[in-house]
Formats: sequence, C-alpha cells, structure tokens
Amino acid sequence: MNWRMEFAKMVIPALALACACTSTSYEDEPAPVAGAGGSGGAGGKPAGAGGAGAGGAAGAAAKHPAVAITSPAVGAAITLGGDGLVPVAFAVADFTLKMPGTCGTERWCGHVHLKVDGEACNDTAAGRAYNAAGFASPISAKLALCPQAAGAHRIELELHKDDHSAVTDAALERVMAASTFPASQEAAPPPPAPTGPTLAISSPGDNGQVTMGMDRKVPIAFAATGFTLKQPGTCTPADGACGHVHLKVDGAACNDTAAGRAYNAAGVASPIQANLALCPNAAGSHSAVLELHADDHSAVQQGGQTVTATVQFTARDPY
Repeated sequence: MNWRMEFAKMVIPALALACACTSTSYEDEPAPVAGAGGSGGAGGKPAGAGGAGAGGAAGAAAKHPAVAITSPAVGAAITLGGDGLVPVAFAVADFTLKMPGTCGTERWCGHVHLKVDGEACNDTAAGRAYNAAGFASPISAKLALCPQAAGAHRIELELHKDDHSAVTDAALERVMAASTFPASQEAAPPPPAPTGPTLAISSPGDNGQVTMGMDRKVPIAFAATGFTLKQPGTCTPADGACGHVHLKVDGAACNDTAAGRAYNAAGVASPIQANLALCPNAAGSHSAVLELHADDHSAVQQGGQTVTATVQFTARDPY
C-alpha cells in the first residue's frame, strides 16, 4: 500500500504540469495570470460567472493595434501633379501616433511607414527602407521616387514602434493596410503666351491692291507694342526695349544698295514708305516685311526669332 501512495505522489504533479495550457496573446503581450482570474477572484466564482477577477480585467484591457487606409480607395484613379505626391489618409486603433523618439514608456505607440510597390519606390537617397513616414494623417506617397510615376501602384501603411521596429500581431504578421490605384500624369499646361515686343501691319491689307504714288512709293502702316521707337543711337537704358524698324520688300531684291543698306527703307514712326522704284518691277505683286531692330541695328529676337510682320499686296501704276 505504501508504494502505491509514493507512486501517486510522484506521478500526479507531473501530469498536472504536462496538462497546463499557455494562452496566445497579441505580439509579446503577457497572458493573464493563471488562477487569479480563472477563479473569479477571492469569491471563488467561475471566471465566466464572476467576470470581475484580475484575469478578466487583463483580458478586457488587451490592445489590438490596427491601421486602415481611408483614401485613396482601391481602384480610385489618381491624377498626379507636377510633384508626383499622392496624399494617403488613414486611421489607427489601439495605437498612439507620436514623433519617433517621443513615446517614452508608452507601449502601443509609434509612427507609420509608407511603402509603394514593395521596395521599388523607397527613398534610398535618404537611406530609408520605405517611401515616406509620418505620425499624422495624411502621409504623402512620393511617386516621383518610382521608376514610373504613372501607372498602377500598391501602397502599404505599416505601424512601427518608437525604435522603428514593425508592430506585429499574434501570428507575428506585420500590422498593415494596403490599397491599389492607377495614377496618370497631369497634362502639361500650355506654354505661356510670348511676352515682349510685337509688330503688326495695319495697311495695306493682306493681298490687297494699292496704287503707287508718282514716286513709286507705298506707305506701310504699322503698330509696335512693348517697344520704344527712337532714332538710331538715341535709346537710353531707361527706355527698355528700344530701336527702330527696317522694311524689306521681296526679300533682298529691293534693297537700297546704292546707300549701302541691307533693307529697302527704315523709320521710327508709322507709316514707312516702301520704295518700289528700287525693285526690278515696281508694278505687280510684292511682299513687305517689317523688322524690329535695336539701337545698334541688330535684329530684335523673341523666342529665338526676329520680331517681324508681313503683308502681301499688288501695286498698280499711278496712271
């Protein structure tokens, strides 16, 4: 009989230890203390009936951090601006967001890392294993860091602790949220309208007919804007864009070569007289071109081109 009692003393405690169960908790959160809550506290009620024991309170206080993306929605079409930024709005639960290094002793505290297309769009220039980070919503995804800003993208938000380590769940999986969307590049704005000097011919009308004077001259009326007209050699810095107008007729065919000029006529006021007597044939079709020239006679350029105005006309004899 004595040996049976001695055997029971040895085996029963070992079996009790082998049957003891361990609970699975969120990440490294301590499991409730065995016995303290299971017995319902000092009253000795079952845990389910009492519910007020120390273990029941620990279970109610368990934290389950989570993050959810509220924008952009899955599949939402995004039009990128010139900076390539996409604001990603989000919400967190059971987690306090703070600037890295400021959580102190708070356990469920940290910030958010944002990844785009896995590792493809990381901010490697800044030595970061993610695209962007923050501790307030929204965080802007930098698609300019991707090989192609336009196209389909997958964004992920991950919760990270104060020391930048990832927050994981009971299965040791990262606590994260994801969304996918197509992005397109905003159309480039049209180039701004050119600014600077302009020149326009008001008479004769294009393809019109004019009657020459007895001196074989035809007045070419014009208007210049953004440009001060002055006699060559009289412009000052205060005048800004300043100079005069050269008139050419039929290219170089009607130049005043006798006076050594590479043009037909010049002037500082409208109209300028086109001298058709210098042409091989005064009567007939002609092309008149006005050009703006600076004080030193160099051509005034706008967008890499000489500022000009052109008109086609037919000249008739005065009799």
